[in-house]
Amino acid sequence: MLAPSVAIIGPGKIGRDLLIKLKRSSKVQVKALIGRNYGTSSEDFASSWQVPFFGDGLDECLEAFNNISIFIDATTAESHPLHLSKLSLYNPFVIDLTPSGIGTIYSPLACPNLPQRGISTSLVSCGG
Repeated sequence: MLAPSVAIIGPGKIGRDLLIKLKRSSKVQVKALIGRNYGTSSEDFASSWQVPFFGDGLDECLEAFNNISIFIDATTAESHPLHLSKLSLYNPFVIDLTPSGIGTIYSPLACPNLPQRGISTSLVSCGG
């Protein structure tokens, strides 16, 4: 069975840390790191981990890959609704690491059953 494919939206510190951890796992395939600009240290970072970087944002990634099963949004609460509306056409599992408050709130320790696919899942973290 193939490991699920993952794309990380947001190449900042959280996105980079997540990329490192996911690349070390055999349970997922990291397919993309998505940012807003080419020619940045984020592009170099993604390249050093052999992960495609999409510096023109989510739309560019969706044009290249239409079969990513998990998107992790590590951007901002303001950006998450836009990302969610674009992703809704593809019905992936969306994990929201932003404080947007959109979607199902999920804490793996409190509720081991995953929420439904295709809706935003707000992962409870130290940010609340």
